[in-house]
Amino acid sequence: MKNNSRNITKKNISKAIYSKFGTSEKTISLFIDNIFDIFKEILKKEKKLNIKNIGTFKVLNKSKRVGRNPKTGEYHLISARKSISFKVSESLKSKINNDYND
Repeated sequence: MKNNSRNITKKNISKAIYSKFGTSEKTISLFIDNIFDIFKEILKKEKKLNIKNIGTFKVLNKSKRVGRNPKTGEYHLISARKSISFKVSESLKSKINNDYND
């Protein structure tokens, strides 16, 4: 899959799958949407999603805190929120490093 930017979109993924398998782009797009919906549901319920040989997503709870606008120096309250972290698996990290060193 050729990707000239640093980000990849669901549309890029759909096109790559379409070019490999030739299935309809609409079907592939629905399939990808369903996969991401499943990921979201798992993260909501379990707070953790481990995809073997890829990595682990975790939901983190961030406490409210005081922040400062660097331009004005003004302080304001940053509300509590959830955030997601990702830790790459050792097998994927190893594969990337081995491919990079070759």
